[in-house]
Amino acid sequence: MLARGSSASGGKEEARKWCEMLTRQFDRIVCLVCFVFPLLSVNLLANEEEIDSLIYRGIELTLQENYNEAMGVFAKIIQSDAESPVGYFLQATVLQIKMLDFESNNYEREFYKLLDTTIAKTERSLTKNPDDAWVYFYLGASYGYKAAYEGKNQKYFSALHHGLKAISKLKKALKCDPNLYDAYLGLGTYHYFRTKATKFISWLPFIGDTREQGIAEIRLAMEKGKYSKTLAKNGLVWIFIEEKRYEEALSLAQELLREYSESRTFHWAPAEIYYHRKEWEKANDMFHQLLRLIEQSNLPNNYNLVVVKYRLAQTYFYQKKFGECIRECKEILQLPLDERSKSRLEDIISEIEELLKRAKSKQKSQKKE
Repeated sequence: MLARGSSASGGKEEARKWCEMLTRQFDRIVCLVCFVFPLLSVNLLANEEEIDSLIYRGIELTLQENYNEAMGVFAKIIQSDAESPVGYFLQATVLQIKMLDFESNNYEREFYKLLDTTIAKTERSLTKNPDDAWVYFYLGASYGYKAAYEGKNQKYFSALHHGLKAISKLKKALKCDPNLYDAYLGLGTYHYFRTKATKFISWLPFIGDTREQGIAEIRLAMEKGKYSKTLAKNGLVWIFIEEKRYEEALSLAQELLREYSESRTFHWAPAEIYYHRKEWEKANDMFHQLLRLIEQSNLPNNYNLVVVKYRLAQTYFYQKKFGECIRECKEILQLPLDERSKSRLEDIISEIEELLKRAKSKQKSQKKE
């Protein structure tokens, strides 16, 4: 039912914006969040101690961005028990993080195949154990992955459909055992970003402001969770950035960076925090560190390179270092881009061209003074 004064097309547009808002923010966190679920579910496998060790090893390799090694470690879990969803889901996790890190969809087919296998195996398990909280976790997490990936690729209504299914399964799992503190990470993330999106859905009944509830749930996971402390910390960093609570965000981000000093993933947040706080020299230094890591990584496209160098150009501009800004802009515009990256970066490229014009104009005025 549309609200008074709304058109059907207007309602669809608002729904699209809501899905875009939710998934754009959610995909920063969801792939790390879902590492919690397999750890909680180790009891589904034989040789628990050995499997637990493999899971920890694979997660650490993934957070260090050694994706191929992590896939090999999780393949051993599948070999140990091919009927368990654990190994398949963990491999899907690696591919999700890898595609997000690389800004690439090269592994999409394998990613979906692993998720479909996980869903099929969890659904079979539920026919035998309909009250198994762990199985509901896997089911919810798999749908959550689909939602995040589809949202990132602008399939907003499909993302919304899978996202709602994910939350439904997570709630069922928590109903079975509310003391699984790690589990509140996924639910808290949803509660926070759901409220952030409500400004776009005036045609739906008001669903309440649950941002503080979401933050509290994620903090609970960070403080009391057995496995999710790092993951919850990363989630809170991006939420605090969204809330402009930069001091809290920076404190947590620096802790993550001290632990994973060579991680591209954990360099983005402190760089963005300094940028938003208009600490241009610190932002410039952090983006240069990130640039070094990207250039060393042999990524399959130049998407991240464009974004980082654009931020560098902006920091130079605001420091009135117009020559350096012009240099960065020109280098960006000469970078080769595949068709997907070119399409996704269209607006940013236009902004870079405008920044280049402004920097040239400022440089001329500076020379006259």
